[in-house]
Amino acid sequence: MSQINTVPYLFFSGTCREAMEYYKSIFGGELATTTRGSIDPSAPEDMKELLIHSELTGDVHIMASDNLDAEKPKSPQVAVSLAGQDEARMRKIFDALLEGGSTEHPMKTEFWGETFGDLDDKYGIRWLVTVTAPKKDADKTEA
Repeated sequence: MSQINTVPYLFFSGTCREAMEYYKSIFGGELATTTRGSIDPSAPEDMKELLIHSELTGDVHIMASDNLDAEKPKSPQVAVSLAGQDEARMRKIFDALLEGGSTEHPMKTEFWGETFGDLDDKYGIRWLVTVTAPKKDADKTEA
């Protein structure tokens, strides 16, 4: 069976480039962007620089675009879940995403044994950050 990868697609109301450059500053990787004007020269001047598509690839894979409907109450909502075993790195990511944002659930060890926290970043995107326990080898019994 082949693996299915989940890639979040985020929608912004005119702040996509700023948000994706911000995420790149946190996660690193390569950021590719396509403006509306580059594929539609007849687009209105105030829309030519909006991103019709962007993609951050590397350790984290995120796609996004500007969608002026993103401010409407019935717009899709997204939560992005990040999980990794390096606690220092996961906490650093959490803290960086929290700058300018808010949290009601800071990172702490939870009843299920993992360290977890969630936050809304300064763009209103919800992030769920988990420090996962290292996977253990299956117990071996000798005959």
